[in-house]
Amino acid sequence: AGPPPSAAVLRSLRDIAGLGYLRGLHKALDQAESDEPASAAFLARLRALAREFQLDALTRTLDDALLAAPDEPPR
Repeated sequence: AGPPPSAAVLRSLRDIAGLGYLRGLHKALDQAESDEPASAAFLARLRALAREFQLDALTRTLDDALLAAPDEPPR
């Protein structure tokens, strides 16, 4: 899969996923893909997890990406 989006986008997605707000998560994924098209493959993987209601796996994926994000540490 392609590179993840910026740490700021990852944190935003993580916050929304933590709330379990699927409609908001899908909207945020669409916006992230529009803002950072190089991350489309990574975001598609998250979208697939959200469609399958795999929020735990989605959150783990975001946490892992945040830990590896070079620009900022996770909150």
